[in-house]
Amino acid sequence: MFDNEILKGPVLKCMQCGLYWVDTSNEVDLVKDFQTQEERNEAYSRTNKLALKKLNVRSEIENSEVENKKLNFIDRIKRIDNVWNKPRENTILLEIGSADGLFLEQARNFGYNVKGIEPNKETSKYARESLGMDVQTATLAEAEIEDESLDIAVMFHVIEHLLDPNFEISKIRNLLKTNGLLVIETPNINSLPYKLLRKKWRQFIPDHYWFFSEKTISYLLEKHGFKILQIKSVGKKASLQFIFNRLGRWSKLLANLLSRIIRHLGVGKKSIYINPQDIMIIFAEKSK
Repeated sequence: MFDNEILKGPVLKCMQCGLYWVDTSNEVDLVKDFQTQEERNEAYSRTNKLALKKLNVRSEIENSEVENKKLNFIDRIKRIDNVWNKPRENTILLEIGSADGLFLEQARNFGYNVKGIEPNKETSKYARESLGMDVQTATLAEAEIEDESLDIAVMFHVIEHLLDPNFEISKIRNLLKTNGLLVIETPNINSLPYKLLRKKWRQFIPDHYWFFSEKTISYLLEKHGFKILQIKSVGKKASLQFIFNRLGRWSKLLANLLSRIIRHLGVGKKSIYINPQDIMIIFAEKSK
């Protein structure tokens, strides 16, 4: 359909269902099931370097957003509470792609019985050793989890990174108890920002491979025996310096100018809530 220099291949569209995806047939830096940890780490390293270079990302600004990330995860937990509406202490919650364990830490503070899986060796180690989380260093295919043992499974900005979403959703269904809850947060390509920006859309980054709409994510989940309960747009809290740094994806000149202004005014760390309406959160229930 079109090429994008930031992505790892051309973007294609299914003319039947409307799903957009990246053709990765010539890509080597993919995190696959049952790779050695060394192969994974090399793929992560190359992808991260590519992202930092192409997206004008300043790592010190990204790392300063921890408190905002906690607040955003607390917002997601409250949304889960509203849908789940059952005692937290009896609820087993698994995060797929749990990174450094920050969401799991907040969910544990709310009383959930939490577990995680994360293929990145360094971040999963941090979650275990620094936060005391039960996190396996594994992909979903490799993880040791009993079937029908989970009440809730969550994926925050993970499904768009996967090589085979069909496999992952099928596997999650097996792991969930009947009427278990699946929560997915992912970019929404059927959004005004995409329609306005097209190739310049902020969600076109090096390790995103799938771009869903409300229709296509519903089709995927329903095909695997899930009932859609709710799909909503969500935003997040972020600092001005973080927001303006991200503007560098479109214009480095504008991003640098605005960043200098807020530094001069001393308001770079001031946080605001933003919602461009291009991120959606999906709640789906495992059908009987």
